[in-house]
Amino acid sequence: LQEARIDKMIVHRVGNKAREESCFFSEHVTPLSDDILSDLLRAYFTAPFKVEDYHHFYHPDDIEFNAVFTYARTLFQNSDSFYDVSVKLAKHLFEQSLHPNIKSGELYVVLMDGVVVDGNETQAIGIFKSENKDTFLKINVMGSALTLGAEEGININKLDKGCIIFNLDEESGYNALVVDMTARDGEAVFWKDSFLKVMESKTSFSQTTQFVRFASNFIQHDMPEHFELDRADQVALLNRTQEFLKSKDLFKMDEYAEEIIQQPEVVERFKTFQKLYEDSRDFTFDDELEVNEVALKKNARAFKSIIKLDKNFHIYIHGNRDLVKKGEDQQTGMKYYQLYYREEI
Repeated sequence: LQEARIDKMIVHRVGNKAREESCFFSEHVTPLSDDILSDLLRAYFTAPFKVEDYHHFYHPDDIEFNAVFTYARTLFQNSDSFYDVSVKLAKHLFEQSLHPNIKSGELYVVLMDGVVVDGNETQAIGIFKSENKDTFLKINVMGSALTLGAEEGININKLDKGCIIFNLDEESGYNALVVDMTARDGEAVFWKDSFLKVMESKTSFSQTTQFVRFASNFIQHDMPEHFELDRADQVALLNRTQEFLKSKDLFKMDEYAEEIIQQPEVVERFKTFQKLYEDSRDFTFDDELEVNEVALKKNARAFKSIIKLDKNFHIYIHGNRDLVKKGEDQQTGMKYYQLYYREEI
């Protein structure tokens, strides 16, 4: 994306249909004769996309019923359709803006050239939405003095919602990158699920991401419901899982279960939970998983090696679980941990 060039761009304003707001459609594409403005816009649009977390368009019945997919295909096939496609995208976004908390905002539709994917140059379509405004101070010269004024505008370091569609793998629903920095509560399904209707593509990045979430959920939530497991044991398993992934390029589920889970009855529950996890997310792990280092680093917070004790203490465990002992004071009924170490560092 660093070499991407904005070929065409247009801005429309899309309101919230549930609040009976309206839309404003620009009559012409946005002129971009200023190179500085073009560079600022390219950075604004592309900066949030830092990893290859690919998605693809889908529809439960037929991909032809996915509106954004069909509009993108039309534009890739005929760049002269840019204006008509941009209006259709704005109208489609308006029709999906049905949650009362969805903010109105500017919709930017961008056609980009010079995008490089795996060494090959291709086109891309950018669909971006800005919802939040910041207040900026503006300095003016008034005679012999400097004065201050306030203006409301868009912070070019804070893109709210975006999607970049690459002209690749049309038959699979294209490759797309998606970001939503403002999703929360009832709005969370709006951009990805209602407007774009995309799902995560099966790549080493998505497989690693899903496995980290799966393993973390199993250790921290499912295991304690079925087996006696205190927080120190959980932390130890999370640490061992993280080290296991760091040491592997490829691995199989059975290999992980044998090396990390170990106990037969827990392994059996592990396999049951895997089926439940896959069914609930319409996602299937490959027989052999390739560890993606970027995904592992991005999801490192899932391996929380912290034991929180009331509001007084946090214990970080990074190594030998046997050096941590848990007990209970018979007189006070309070619980305690014993930590064994050789020297303070």
